[in-house]
Amino acid sequence: MGITGHLTMTFRGFEDLTVPAGTYKVFRIDIESNNLSLNYSPSVSDSNLELKTNMNIDMNYEIYMEYGTLRQVRSIMQQTVSASQQ
Repeated sequence: MGITGHLTMTFRGFEDLTVPAGTYKVFRIDIESNNLSLNYSPSVSDSNLELKTNMNIDMNYEIYMEYGTLRQVRSIMQQTVSASQQ
């Protein structure tokens, strides 16, 4: 199994965030993938079957953590995955 590519993590700063449970002082972290690729090529010695999988992943992830406790208050993830199997 191999994973290549880059993940970029950016700290965006502090803000007050209101969610149904209340208002929290949070800091935001953005995580973005760039050319993230997963390749899986197992060796199956007991049969002639060998499954190779290739995946390309584009991801944007926002995480809002409470200042002081590091509890996750909110997160938003958007991702696109394309996969092929041989």
